[in-house]
Amino acid sequence: MNNTIPTEIKTMLGKGNYEQALVLIERNISKDKNNSNLLVLKGNVYARLENKSQALETFDMALKVNVGEIGAYNGKALIHFCLKENEKGMDQVKRGIIVANFLSKFPNSSAEDISAYLEEAMKPPQKIDKSEPIKPLTSIKAPVVKKEIKLKPKVVSRFCSQCGTELRTGSNFCPKCGSKTKSK
Repeated sequence: MNNTIPTEIKTMLGKGNYEQALVLIERNISKDKNNSNLLVLKGNVYARLENKSQALETFDMALKVNVGEIGAYNGKALIHFCLKENEKGMDQVKRGIIVANFLSKFPNSSAEDISAYLEEAMKPPQKIDKSEPIKPLTSIKAPVVKKEIKLKPKVVSRFCSQCGTELRTGSNFCPKCGSKTKSK
């Protein structure tokens, strides 16, 4: 599947000649019906031409070809927002984010895997059965285990200020050089 956009189409779009670009896009789609990039581009051109219903239909075609086509979700969201259908727009935004996150973790996923994940992720959260009262935490009786912890005194090593030899605890003189040490 070649998902590149031909230069001639890019040139027409750059000049703002959307009708001519649409003709070129159609011609290229007839050669490669599975090019989801061209279908998204076609949907975007229809949106530019204020043909929102055709744009939505084209974005749906792109998603049939490639359920992971994020541009189609974005395009559908924008059209729904333009039509003041904010709930539908947000639904498409959510779908696009879910698919993008899934593909970032599993980039080589099949269309079936993406669809199954998307369907599961879009399910509403489970409702809590309010008929059964929730037990307060104070009603849970867990055995309390008492454990005594004895702390050992921290041993701090001292060293002779003259020769650097480690001093024994309680010694007042260095065993190596015989210097008097300061006790703490």
